[in-house]
Amino acid sequence: MNDYSGGPNQADQGPPLPHPEARDETTRLLSAAAHLSPRFCTLAIREFLTDPLRAVVPSPGVNDGAVLREAVAARARRRWRDGVLALLLIAFGLLSPTLLAGWIAVAILWSGFGLRRRHLDLVLRRRPGAGTYVGALIAFSLVAARGATALRPGGTTGSNPDLGDFSSDQPTQQVSGGVSIVIALLIGLVIAGVLITDRLLIWSLLTKSFRRGRFSATPKPGEWLRTMGSGSAAGRLLQQRSAIPRGNTVVYLDENPFVGSGTPSATWSIAIPLEAADQPNGNGATPQPPKRPPTAFPLLDLYDHIGGYLSELRRSLPALSPSYRLSELREFETLFVPAVDLVTHFGGPAASLVLPRPDQPPLSRIDPQYVKQVAEQPIEWLRYYRGFQVEAWDRDLVVSVFLHVGADRDMLYFECTPCVLAPIYSGYWAIDLLSERTRLAPIMDAIGSTVVLPISIVGRLRHAFRPTKPAAPDKEYTADRYGARYSLRELVAQDTLTDYLKIRDVDRYLMLMQDRIFKATAEFLDARGISSKVFREKANIIQNNAYNNFDQRNSNFSGSMFGTLNVNHNNPAPAQPASA
Repeated sequence: MNDYSGGPNQADQGPPLPHPEARDETTRLLSAAAHLSPRFCTLAIREFLTDPLRAVVPSPGVNDGAVLREAVAARARRRWRDGVLALLLIAFGLLSPTLLAGWIAVAILWSGFGLRRRHLDLVLRRRPGAGTYVGALIAFSLVAARGATALRPGGTTGSNPDLGDFSSDQPTQQVSGGVSIVIALLIGLVIAGVLITDRLLIWSLLTKSFRRGRFSATPKPGEWLRTMGSGSAAGRLLQQRSAIPRGNTVVYLDENPFVGSGTPSATWSIAIPLEAADQPNGNGATPQPPKRPPTAFPLLDLYDHIGGYLSELRRSLPALSPSYRLSELREFETLFVPAVDLVTHFGGPAASLVLPRPDQPPLSRIDPQYVKQVAEQPIEWLRYYRGFQVEAWDRDLVVSVFLHVGADRDMLYFECTPCVLAPIYSGYWAIDLLSERTRLAPIMDAIGSTVVLPISIVGRLRHAFRPTKPAAPDKEYTADRYGARYSLRELVAQDTLTDYLKIRDVDRYLMLMQDRIFKATAEFLDARGISSKVFREKANIIQNNAYNNFDQRNSNFSGSMFGTLNVNHNNPAPAQPASA
């Protein structure tokens, strides 16, 4: 019988498990999604590769440069494919409007009754909206009317727009009509060939280059499908933005300043008086402390002391840190700047450090010495935070904590904002269900795409050729052009966190970091002769209540010393994949 009274027996634990290999699953899945989902591809390019003035923001949990390169390449491929398909379809309709009308009718029935199941889409497939069917019916009516106008009134035989007149006095029209049908059918075969070729290429790319364990963020020689569009406007802008180093400044547009880090949850704050600690006398009695203010301290000393305490988590054993994720705990400084106020104060000394010129994007990195100055002397619209971040579950889950401190000789204000970046939408994992051993599935997908082409061509062209110009004219410098709404990773994050183990890991990392923050702060105050009694009392209340009922979607946390904190989630809806 094992004796557990003395704690774990090292001899029974066996050899230590190897450090798991770090994998970047999120980058792999989103890179594949760029080739599968026109909607995701369009959203990514529109938000991040449209306006050269848009601020570059952190995007933890994903290599956004690699994903955007795949989006540019996928968009270039779709433009070539859908442009060719549109020209072929127009030629088909001109040669045989009657056949085109029948094709539209079959496409409506095929799509409406769900006769098509595309393997490349799997759970990504969405049924066409009502607008698609209305447009298809209008197109069918116009094409059918075109054919009806060619019928000879008052007779059973007439001038069919495709076959011509079968009466004996018009043999040339009969021959020309038959030739038109033959050419139209050949064009139809070419359309099917274009779609089959496209599907086979994408199937091969997904099952080889994007397979788990084979993916490389940098395209290998010969992977030309991943490098298309580099000379386009979006491709050139991507090259410019890739050269910008990620830094210490975030210019945000909406209410949430923590762009890139997910949803703020369970924010808490403490305000306590700074009083000298009690000094015991020689006989053990504890007299009242003298009424004198403690010595003021630099705020950066407190930040650094907390950072030192949290850095000890990097040495945690795997029993405390599953897969050694805490060994990669990251510490960083950030200035958060609202875009509206940046434009309002443009030309001032502080704004000029972030936005030196209005015709260039805000700087993502400014002088670190000025960052430290803002930590000691914050401005209302230029706020310093010290951040700590853990990426877990192959970068599919990101947990962050942001600290902000204010103090003078009499009071200390302490603010902590945990953020959770939820896993990506489950539909993006569908590519791992594809098999590279068969070519029948992509061919069947292409046949289905061929059948519904007349009612899908408008949507294809809209996604491929929709202009991606800035919302404001080039000479208007508004907050919308500078501020970031969300990161690429947040664009595809789930709006709920339902996996039990991931919820528990969020609790684990937040509680461990919070506990270190409390202990470090209390020790810092004690070391400077400042009473930590009130701080410890309020910290205990938060520790006991803050994370008891964690819920990523809609929760109430008793984490504020001023009552219950209602957590509102204002992140954009995740960009769920749509069919290619």
